[in-house]
Amino acid sequence: MSAIAAGAGGGGPEQGTPQRLVGARHARGGPVVYADPWGLDVMPGQAVVIDGGEGETLALVVVGTAQVVDVEPPIKASVRVRRLATDDDILMFGRRSAEALDALPAANSVLRGLSAQADAVDAWTAPDGARLFVACTGDIAQPELVARTLAERFGLPVDVFLVAADGSYKRVTEPERADLPADWAEWIAPPGADPGVSVVATDATYPSASDFIGWRFPLESREPPRERRPRRQT
Repeated sequence: MSAIAAGAGGGGPEQGTPQRLVGARHARGGPVVYADPWGLDVMPGQAVVIDGGEGETLALVVVGTAQVVDVEPPIKASVRVRRLATDDDILMFGRRSAEALDALPAANSVLRGLSAQADAVDAWTAPDGARLFVACTGDIAQPELVARTLAERFGLPVDVFLVAADGSYKRVTEPERADLPADWAEWIAPPGADPGVSVVATDATYPSASDFIGWRFPLESREPPRERRPRRQT
């Protein structure tokens, strides 16, 4: 039986030697795939960009490089970790989702119906597709109505932002607190503010990649998965 653990990494270890691999799950779910970390040290809960030969995609690490998994036979890495995901990666992949692409014309239709002097200019989804974000320019008198109308259309919670003159995004809708864990309060309240105080706009455009992806991907277990196969009879 071999162990997959932190060890000499990089280029395809031979059978029977320690392998430095990362177990990752695609951002929208699916099976765990094992990736060559290419020299990176990563921990469970971190977002990474992986490439399996068909283009880059976002994934969540569920088995870090410092963890050990006993498997038989040794696992072969099917993909490669390109880099730790940045805020730009989070937004880029979120903007490519079908919901985000459909949200811009839908949001502009809603804004016209409200006679709002605003335009929807950006939209993206959370990495797991469980939340939709829409950013607008101009002035929205009823942002909660816009969010509610879009939520009914897409079947997702929706947050609305206004794009300020300096290009930063200011939230103008407040998330349902029951929908957010306590450690997400830093995103919906400025630093130093009482998390219990209702806050409409924040100075943050979005949290760090690890925070952003982590709140939507609670790890069911911090223990690495185990795969057992019957020994071949000799």
